Amino acid sequence: MDLGVAHFDWYQATIRDEDDRRVVAWMDRHMREFYDGETIQEAGRGFNSYSDRVAWKDPSVKDGKALCTVQWGGYAKHPHVTMTGFNTRAFVDPFRAAFPVHRVTRVDSALDMRADGLFESLWQTFDAIVERDSRMHSTADRQMPPNRDKGWSYTLGGSQSAWQCQLYEKGKERFARTKEDAWRLFFDVVRLEARVWPEKAFKDRASTMPAAAFWGCSPILMQIARAAADLEPEPVSMKETRTADDERTMAWIAKQAGPALLRDLARKGGDIDAWAAELLDRCMEAAGQGKAHSMLHGFQPLDGKCEPLRH
Repeated sequence: MDLGVAHFDWYQATIRDEDDRRVVAWMDRHMREFYDGETIQEAGRGFNSYSDRVAWKDPSVKDGKALCTVQWGGYAKHPHVTMTGFNTRAFVDPFRAAFPVHRVTRVDSALDMRADGLFESLWQTFDAIVERDSRMHSTADRQMPPNRDKGWSYTLGGSQSAWQCQLYEKGKERFARTKEDAWRLFFDVVRLEARVWPEKAFKDRASTMPAAAFWGCSPILMQIARAAADLEPEPVSMKETRTADDERTMAWIAKQAGPALLRDLARKGGDIDAWAAELLDRCMEAAGQGKAHSMLHGFQPLDGKCEPLRH
């Protein structure tokens, strides 16, 4: 157990333009290597519009939870992979290397910690956030069974949120699930999880982000990470931006109009300055002179180029 180090505890992704048989074969090989051939493979019907599913389970674990699942077919065009639990941290890097073009639909970044009074301190941090933020107050979920051996948990963020954060007593949670006395040695282990559901373009960007970076997906997650483990994640924008929209538009223009623009440049003798100046004039005319000058933010066209206005 790597205390204080952010790691993946759930990684779910859709793999673009990939054969489902190759995905299943790759996962089966790696699961057997990781578990020394002791995993059980179960096939069945898929969920959520997928027609087929293969799941791998560890026969030594009593809860019967799948370690990994691959789904494909039906209305879905691309294979979908879900990795959960302890093995996830070891699988993400080789998975990303084998299937670099994938879109992430859920990530859990976990922090395991051990310190006297830490759970109570973080519980108070969660309480303070809920008291200060009415949005958190309406979705906060506290689970406090009378038998403390079953473990308490505190969740921020609703079911429709782009992220959630859960605090719980990891050792107690595992003991309650498995009934294995060995987990009593870890009753003081505290688990924090940032659960993130990427949307739109962020699904692609999430496919290369390290586990710790997901704690930057909201100011509240950043606050909790600092309070718990002295992490200082960089802020991460999960929303589409005007810059991203413009870049996508430029890529579309290059794909659709690129050949015509190159032919036009050739007709003008390859004089790129004169050609760019004419193209700029056309763009400014289409946008309207007032709007065009406003968008240039202090730059003005001069001899085919945009130079800063001099005051």
